[in-house]
Amino acid sequence: MKCFNEESFKVFDVEGLDERMVAIRANIQPIFAEIMAEVSTRLTALVGHETFVHIAQHRRRTRYATEPSVALKIQYS
Repeated sequence: MKCFNEESFKVFDVEGLDERMVAIRANIQPIFAEIMAEVSTRLTALVGHETFVHIAQHRRRTRYATEPSVALKIQYS
């Protein structure tokens, strides 16, 4: 199973929202999907019925959009 590593989080350094989202979809979401598939398998066995997982996609509103907010950037050393 894939896991996140220091390289995974470099996607947050990508300039531009659209470019960053492309990088997130290519590098972060597949890892989440693999982890969640494993979680679903184990949870299904534990509770005795099929479970489903969902990776939320927070889309930016184009109509009645909120004011931009400050984002927290975590620096790893």
